Amino acid sequence: MRLKIRHTTFSDLKLGFIYLLIGTVGFIFTRFNPNLFETIPPCLFRQITGIPCPACGATHSGYYLSHFQIIPAFLTNPFFFILFVGLIVWGCNTAAGLIFKKKLQLILTVQESKIIRFIIITSFPLNWLYLIIVNYFIGRK
Repeated sequence: MRLKIRHTTFSDLKLGFIYLLIGTVGFIFTRFNPNLFETIPPCLFRQITGIPCPACGATHSGYYLSHFQIIPAFLTNPFFFILFVGLIVWGCNTAAGLIFKKKLQLILTVQESKIIRFIIITSFPLNWLYLIIVNYFIGRK
């Protein structure tokens, strides 16, 4: 795994720029909306089955993260917390590319790419199991 600084153009940054805009709007919405949890509908999967879906807690995690409450953000839904932090890093890298015309590029070998894919694929069901355990055996909402 290597990090490399490379010159960039706006066309290299299009997708990151879109995520940066979505993330900024999401941050502002969750940070400054006093009625956030009244404006978002409840989880339909959880209402029907009684168990949390794999994304249950993602909104709360984003809410806590937007208020810089790192530990509650992580404990609410670890998978989405890591996803949000990854998108923040990507957004900052995109912003740096827009401002300085340079950005960091992560270069992975084929084996490292396979390992990361495996970790992502296995962490999703493990996160769901965590949510079920926390919600039903530890007693958190």
